[in-house]
Amino acid sequence: MARGGPRGGGINHKSLAMQALKKELAFVESATAGPVPRTSDFEAWVKVMSALLSMRTIGLPYLRYANKSLDKARAFWTKPNQQITINSLAELLIKAQDRHADRAAKRAEKKLVREVLAKQKHDKPVPAEEVPATSAPSKESIWE
Repeated sequence: MARGGPRGGGINHKSLAMQALKKELAFVESATAGPVPRTSDFEAWVKVMSALLSMRTIGLPYLRYANKSLDKARAFWTKPNQQITINSLAELLIKAQDRHADRAAKRAEKKLVREVLAKQKHDKPVPAEEVPATSAPSKESIWE
């Protein structure tokens, strides 16, 4: 039976992929060394992290998780060339955060427009008889 039950829903492949990537990025607490990555291979960890950060739409919880993982990685992998790679991943994280902020701003703008249109729709138009007639002032009255 497909995920989602008999009424449909289907499989959210993006969500499953992000969960799998998160499992691969996990740091395990060790008694002696503190947080240790599940995969001790630095290149594999970088590949998984860049895959997570290069997704077009990534939510705020995953951005926070990626930020914490980068902090732990900086503490664990201390060689200069590894730090340079982690810095490039940090730039990817900043770009992903910017994309998220842009999407949030667009959502807020759309919500504001919807509220304004809904308010205009609910407001009753004023009949023409009640609108005061304003005539354009004559040139002579302006100078008086």
